[in-house]
Amino acid sequence: MATVTALASSNTGRTGYGSPSNIANAYTDTTSTNYAQLPLAKNATCGIYFTGFNFSSIPSNVRITGITVKFKGCVTSTTSNIVSSATVQAYANTTAKGSSTRFLSTTASVYTLSVGSWTRAELDTLRIYVYTKCSNKASSSYYTRVYGMEVTVTYEEITQMLYYKNNGTWVPATKVYQKVSGAWVEVTDLSTIDRTKNWVRGS
Repeated sequence: MATVTALASSNTGRTGYGSPSNIANAYTDTTSTNYAQLPLAKNATCGIYFTGFNFSSIPSNVRITGITVKFKGCVTSTTSNIVSSATVQAYANTTAKGSSTRFLSTTASVYTLSVGSWTRAELDTLRIYVYTKCSNKASSSYYTRVYGMEVTVTYEEITQMLYYKNNGTWVPATKVYQKVSGAWVEVTDLSTIDRTKNWVRGS
């Protein structure tokens, strides 16, 4: 098993009122005490996708055995007629994963999101969506605060092995050769074997 933790490093831009301030403060983990601030607005839904999670160190031929997504944030008012909703959710591109987590609190807290299961390919499209909905009494003096987030992935590599029968017992081949253009060529990546053609094992 191996583990990789990735942080956000970008965003797709904010929908709704206003521009975030100190947005780089959101590109840290959940131990941070600094925050990015997103202004709220009257009768508005405000959302932002955090992106740029780097999983390039995870090979393609792996099985994702676990994924933990943590988010630290709060809002500056929990009065229902000002901020009626504040949620965060993980996405694989445009597909919501797991379920949304409510963070309607004025105390900065760390939340562990429900994110369901993921494939290796989905990791490269991972986004975290922060959403707030405001009433007609909200104003730019109220904010969503994002302190940071992290995604921790555990995985195991899928080892491809070819076996042959030797004296009634199946044993792994140490080398495999495949005929290419009339010549026997050693295959180092078993996933590339064309099983419609002849191949032989090596000792």
